[in-house]
Amino acid sequence: MLLLACADGPAADGPAVDGAGSDGGATDAGADGGTDSATDGATDGATDGDTDGVAPLEPVWTVEEVGAQMLAAADGGIAEPATVRGLFVDRVVDRAGDCFSVDRVEGSSLTAAWEGDCQDADGNHYDGGWLYSEELMPTGVWLVSLLSSFQVADADGETWTSGGTLTISSRRIEGGQSEVSATMGGTYQLDDQVGWLDEGAGTGLEYLVIGLEEGPVVVLDGGLSLGDETFLYFDGLLWAAQDCTEGVGGALELRDPSTGWWRLDFGERCAPCARASWLGEDRGEVCIGGALSTSFGDAAGALLAATPAVDSAVP
Repeated sequence: MLLLACADGPAADGPAVDGAGSDGGATDAGADGGTDSATDGATDGATDGDTDGVAPLEPVWTVEEVGAQMLAAADGGIAEPATVRGLFVDRVVDRAGDCFSVDRVEGSSLTAAWEGDCQDADGNHYDGGWLYSEELMPTGVWLVSLLSSFQVADADGETWTSGGTLTISSRRIEGGQSEVSATMGGTYQLDDQVGWLDEGAGTGLEYLVIGLEEGPVVVLDGGLSLGDETFLYFDGLLWAAQDCTEGVGGALELRDPSTGWWRLDFGERCAPCARASWLGEDRGEVCIGGALSTSFGDAAGALLAATPAVDSAVP
């Protein structure tokens, strides 16, 4: 029952998800746990040219407007699953009792499974369901999984909507450093916040974060929609704290209102500016690397900060 509820719940309904790729990008990624649709949509839109005598699609935005759109998106931050996991712990796990329970093995694991409609003694209302697990192994490997389709309306008026799947897997590597791989698919929104959570994020993202002594390295792939106007696809976008203080590497794509896709290519090394192309044609330069560098640093910091030390305990 819970799995069916998750497939039909907020992950598939919110306008923040619709159209993240030409085939429904982030929506499909949230439901399927992958990013194939987002990949197909962005790539096809960015590379198709004149076919059978039909005039090539022309963009609505200019290169300057593409830069402005990307700066606004970067200012809101990049969605990452550690924030959602933190919300779940604060607003579900720590409130167990009146409506639902949490199963714990002291210091090492917890699980929570619930489906229903309930208001607790403090006036917080829960509607939907979740399946959550978290385990910290003696070796320092930390595994988190959340399958969700619910809405939490807090007594103070805030409403949190969570619909999709997310995973976090981290391990300690040499020198006490961390390696974190994470996936995030579905729709997540929380009222009265700053950035991507307030807008409502439709996601089909895959993160790899390596916490090195000289600073983290991040590689990001997949689709992200913000609100009902901004649709992005990350194609191996790379950020390294030591080398990318004012830029990023790799490429990303931004959907134009015409439904085609702009491609911004930063190259293999970190750069502050990208070449902007439309249907394979170079249209100029967009300099947004500094803003993306800040967003990447915040996302990497959130994922690494959530990773517990070997001798710590699951909350």
